[in-house]
Amino acid sequence: MKRYISSAKPVKLDRRQLLRQQAEFTAKYQARTEEYQAQYSRYQAAKEEWKNNLLSKIDSIFSSYIKTLPGLEINTNPWYGEGITIVFNYEHAADAALKWEYKIILSDEGDLRKESSSYSGLSAVRPEDFENLTATVNFLKAIFEYDGWEKLLSEAQATTPSYREYVTIKDPKYDPEYRDPGYKKMLEEASLQSFLGKDIWIHSDKDQCWYNILGETPKYFKVYTILDRDIRLNPKYMLRELDNDVMYENSIKKEYLRYSDSMETLTTAELKEMIQAKIDQRND
Repeated sequence: MKRYISSAKPVKLDRRQLLRQQAEFTAKYQARTEEYQAQYSRYQAAKEEWKNNLLSKIDSIFSSYIKTLPGLEINTNPWYGEGITIVFNYEHAADAALKWEYKIILSDEGDLRKESSSYSGLSAVRPEDFENLTATVNFLKAIFEYDGWEKLLSEAQATTPSYREYVTIKDPKYDPEYRDPGYKKMLEEASLQSFLGKDIWIHSDKDQCWYNILGETPKYFKVYTILDRDIRLNPKYMLRELDNDVMYENSIKKEYLRYSDSMETLTTAELKEMIQAKIDQRND
């Protein structure tokens, strides 16, 4: 077989050096990830503590009403840019005669507003339903008339944990300084370069063929190619091609030829033996 000699000067990759660099990068990335996650966890814990303190104050203020409404859910949404919202939700209570939601909102600009909505029609057919409705009305009236919302939520707003106070570094997934330069691709190319010009055929399950790498340019590998289909359908012809050394060269982009350690490799003699075995099986 003739060998392809490129006039270009592709970069020769050192697989051992790449493996060392990849290991160093991975260790650095993992350490940074652990540091970021530790900071983010502290921020989340601070937010949870802040939330629990606020809800505890609300519970203490309206405890006598809350006790009459089993299943009432109280939550807060301290999202950046949306102020603070206290949500009273009575949608999931099993014995609710009326399912409703009430919100107390303090915007980032300091505006206080209240919103209400209901999820279903009135269901009052039992004495306890009317008791439940009375408890609902009393509670809604109490939170509507409470004049301490602005002070309570303003204090909560002033003590909201700051993300930047707790998280001082970027998530390495989004930090350009921790971007993988493409070690996997470079290692694949380095492995393929190690077969260049050698009597080794590499089987690609993806392409369903055998490649023999003859040479390279910066972007392409020059290869001989034998398709699995041709071996299966025309084994005698493919054997003559190999015997007579009349293979045709073609190019494949390096980015399309992927290598893994699981790929089967054969010498030309071994490839011939495999093809001859297929011929013999047909003749049996």
